[in-house]
Amino acid sequence: MEDFLKLYAKPYDANHSVVCFDECPYQMVEETRTPLPAKPGRPARYDLEYKRQGTSNLFVFFQPLYFLQADKIRLVLDNLNIHNTSSLV
Repeated sequence: MEDFLKLYAKPYDANHSVVCFDECPYQMVEETRTPLPAKPGRPARYDLEYKRQGTSNLFVFFQPLYFLQADKIRLVLDNLNIHNTSSLV
């Protein structure tokens, strides 16, 4: 953990950019009942029941600093499931 926190703290270097890569599992759901709309003084109301429509993984690459001229890109992988090369294929 300390190693990649040190990487985040390093000053900008155009030849050695930092790229962050993260994933998030996401459950897709559908309403089973029509929500009741908001009224003055009362928020919209939703039923807790839902229909599951599957799951997906959201992948995000974030490059906080510019890296067009980089000789080397340092990739930060924050989640356990993506700590291998095959995650980028």
